[in-house]
Amino acid sequence: MASDKLLNYCLENLEGTVLVESWGKKDFL
Repeated sequence: MASDKLLNYCLENLEGTVLVESWGKKDFL
């Protein structure tokens, strides 16, 4: 269970990071 939670957290964090980076590039570049 702990590993599933950690994996899910990592996936969500990765998706959030990609979204932030893509929006940041649109806004600043």
